[in-house]
Amino acid sequence: MMKKRRIMCLIGNLIFTCMLFSSVLPVNAENSVDSEYDNEKDYYFYDYNESIDDIGIVEYKIHESSEINSIIGTDDRVKVSNTKIAPYKSIVYLNVIINGNQAAGTGTLIDNTTVLTAAHVVYNVETNTWASSVTVYPGKNKETEPYGSTTASKIVIYPGYNSTGSYIPKYDLAIIKLNKPLGVKTGYLSISSSISTGNNVSISGYPIDLSSGYNSPSMYRGDGAVTSITSDFIKYNVDTSGGQSGSAVLNSSNNIVGVHIKADGNNNTGVRMTTQKINWINSYKDSKYVPVYRLYNPNNGEHFFTKNANETVSLENSGWSYDGVAWFTPNSGIPVYRLYDSSHGIHLYTSNVTEKNTLVSAGWTNEGIAWYSATSGKSVYRLYKSVGGVGLHMLTSNTTEKNNLISAGWTYEGVSMYGLQ
Repeated sequence: MMKKRRIMCLIGNLIFTCMLFSSVLPVNAENSVDSEYDNEKDYYFYDYNESIDDIGIVEYKIHESSEINSIIGTDDRVKVSNTKIAPYKSIVYLNVIINGNQAAGTGTLIDNTTVLTAAHVVYNVETNTWASSVTVYPGKNKETEPYGSTTASKIVIYPGYNSTGSYIPKYDLAIIKLNKPLGVKTGYLSISSSISTGNNVSISGYPIDLSSGYNSPSMYRGDGAVTSITSDFIKYNVDTSGGQSGSAVLNSSNNIVGVHIKADGNNNTGVRMTTQKINWINSYKDSKYVPVYRLYNPNNGEHFFTKNANETVSLENSGWSYDGVAWFTPNSGIPVYRLYDSSHGIHLYTSNVTEKNTLVSAGWTNEGIAWYSATSGKSVYRLYKSVGGVGLHMLTSNTTEKNNLISAGWTYEGVSMYGLQ
């Protein structure tokens, strides 16, 4: 019975990692973005956690633009031999499948599960096509992956980027939310809007022309100075080439002051980190767009949920199976309580205060607020099944997984809470 239950949940997890997205369309995004970046209708996103897509076999081809290749005079880039020290361990290689072709880019961890990169790395504005697969490798050094890898659970591009069907450089930013909290191991970099002409800057990333193919990239660093600044861009004389799109432009304190996007004459260009863009980025960091991690205990069949990245890593190191990010929650709202039954070693999660109090009276331990539920948004379903005399509850935001579990004999208890879209 236990084996059958685990098989069904694994089917759900496989569906959970398939790559198909749903989008929210903007309303007058291009005209309103600078003053209304926080309007939920003014962005596009792809959610990897909800739908099924048969990706199949793709033909690997180079997918690069000459606009992002610019060596200014002599190529001064230097190979980074030790990618396990700051800031390099927070720089990530992005292996991307888009339009059926393999592509490469660079990003930067800005918290445990959030990567900042360029929108054109993950979205083709000319064909209105999102990446079907994004794999993220912090500090990758050829075949060595010192911090492992993970995939994207959600991608969000800056408001207005895909509003016209043409490339709009000033909006060329994207956030990748990860399925694993890799930043716990690597640390992450901060963002600053403070930059002046003449300041020294550096760019570290993964140029394909200096690497041994897409599967064996090497990190290179280039140094230079800011040559000019506008309200939307910074320009610099740092050498770059294809594969370095999305790289952070770092100041002398290793703070992110821009994101590299293209070449422009005798300079290279990045999107400048302004207050408005930083506010948009921060709205998707873990402190506000909170990931709920899901793990599986092979000893008793329990699925465990937590927003605590350190707890997640600790349990995985203790032998629990890591399933990925289950959904995202707000940082305030309706409290969801975590309770523990010590007699069976299982947990239950509820936003119902009466249920919480009843369970506490029955001997369950109230472990406090696990996370918060939104008042509406992505439905999170709760299901129940007695397995070996133990009553197990399951939470999922994946409708296909929910239906599979019902078919396997689980009792559907309804929508238990709401996550963020």
